[in-house]
Amino acid sequence: IVAAAAGHMHSACIDSDGFVYTFGNGRHLQLGTGTRDDSSVPIKVQGLESVGSLACGGYHSLASTHYGKTMVWGAEQQGCLGLGSSVPHGILRPQPIPDFQSISVAAGWKHSAAIDDRGWAHCWGWGGSQGTAMSIDHGGSGGGQLGGDDCDAWSPRRIVTIEMADGLEVPQSQSQGHLIWKAVSMSCGLNHTAMIVELVNGAD
Repeated sequence: IVAAAAGHMHSACIDSDGFVYTFGNGRHLQLGTGTRDDSSVPIKVQGLESVGSLACGGYHSLASTHYGKTMVWGAEQQGCLGLGSSVPHGILRPQPIPDFQSISVAAGWKHSAAIDDRGWAHCWGWGGSQGTAMSIDHGGSGGGQLGGDDCDAWSPRRIVTIEMADGLEVPQSQSQGHLIWKAVSMSCGLNHTAMIVELVNGAD
């Protein structure tokens, strides 16, 4: 086993060959095994290979392959799977997000995040609208976990500006298109997201 991830009531891991195994609660299809059955032992997820990054959310999971595909499965709640607003309530087995590639992924309660090979950061899913997480924190959500407003995003949305500690807003690109910063790592909590960025050499 080379990597592991833990969600609300399920877990997953990647072996040295890039295959994924899941276990725990499967009621919301978050195990990706095609059923709602729970599993007390790791089960290999069919249709996933060459996986380099893995994340488990509240009731959903996602993975990024070495070929750049972003695979998602589990409960579709307010766009957390990134497949658009017309998808069913749950995805039985891993499906790729169309026309979207990533090298690493992260998952929160009902939102997801990913970094692509250009260093661009993307978020989607629950935007933090008041009261939508009442079963967890009694509606005490502040929102903003997608890096913008409190609106839900049904497909990956790029983060184009970050705010520094002094309140200064820094766009990712200069007017000429040159990068000022790039995302290195992301992690998602219940209703917040953390990101490590790296300043690009030569940026003013």
